[in-house]
Amino acid sequence: MEKVEMALDYEVDVDGTVVDGRLLAAQLIVDAWRLLIPYAKNCPACTGKLFEVLANDALAEAEDKWRESGKADDIRLVRKGAEAGMAEAFEAHRLKTEEITKGFLARAPSAPWHSGPDDECGNA
Repeated sequence: MEKVEMALDYEVDVDGTVVDGRLLAAQLIVDAWRLLIPYAKNCPACTGKLFEVLANDALAEAEDKWRESGKADDIRLVRKGAEAGMAEAFEAHRLKTEEITKGFLARAPSAPWHSGPDDECGNA
C-alpha cells in the first residue's frame, strides 16, 4: 500500500504544547467528505449518505477492535520537542478543555453504546 501525506493546520493549547485533536478531527472529516464528492457525482445528499455509511462502517470496525483488545488505539499530538511530558501535558489539556468536549457530546444523540446511564464514563 502506498502512502499519501496531508498537511493540516493546527492550534496548540494555551500552554503551547498539546495540539487540539478535536479541531484536527473536524478538518479530517471535511477532507474525507470532500474526497467522496466525485464518487457521488457532485450530489450533496449522496455525498452525505456515502460519508455516513463509510464512517459508520469504519467506526464499527475500530470499536470492535477496541473491545476485542481492551485497548484504544488513540492519537495524542504535542508540539515537536514536547514528547517527553506528553501524558501529563495531554491530561492537563483534557481537563482544561473538558467543558468543550462535554458541549459537543451534549449535542449528540444519546449514546446507545453505553451499557448503563449516559454518564457512565463521566462525559455527560
